[in-house]
Amino acid sequence: GMAIANTDPKFIGDVLDYPGAYEAMDAVVLHPYTHPRKPEGGVDNNVAIMTGEFESRNLEPLPIWITEMGWPTTNDGTTVSEGVAAGYGVRSLMYTMANADKIDKFFWYDFQNDGVDRSYTENNFGLIDCWQGPTVPFAAKPGYAAISAFTSVIDGYTYAGQTKLDG
Repeated sequence: GMAIANTDPKFIGDVLDYPGAYEAMDAVVLHPYTHPRKPEGGVDNNVAIMTGEFESRNLEPLPIWITEMGWPTTNDGTTVSEGVAAGYGVRSLMYTMANADKIDKFFWYDFQNDGVDRSYTENNFGLIDCWQGPTVPFAAKPGYAAISAFTSVIDGYTYAGQTKLDG
């Protein structure tokens, strides 16, 4: 299928309009990075654009695989804290469950920090620390614990809907 970081309606349309492209795909891949912002809004918009391009051509939308999404946790003040990244990860999983009719798979980027430079964004997307450099190699970051706990609790359940609470 097609893979795209965020969404470009023209690119998506060009791919879908290419003879035989739709028939050759069984899913589409989306990388809806929103960092340092929260997942809600940015992901919704990306999914709506993707499905809208299918629907505007009278095509059945294909399942969406979110194969890269995460929040870097640098120490330079341009990203989010490890705690906030953990919360956003759980919220992203909840969003995926709530939109299972559109989103088939969700993958966190990245399992392990890519390096030890805490000020370099690309080194700090991991759910665990890098194997080299830290005091405790492969130490779990809060996101790992939060996502692990969340997936343990919801295992076997399906999303039933949203409940509005007063107050």
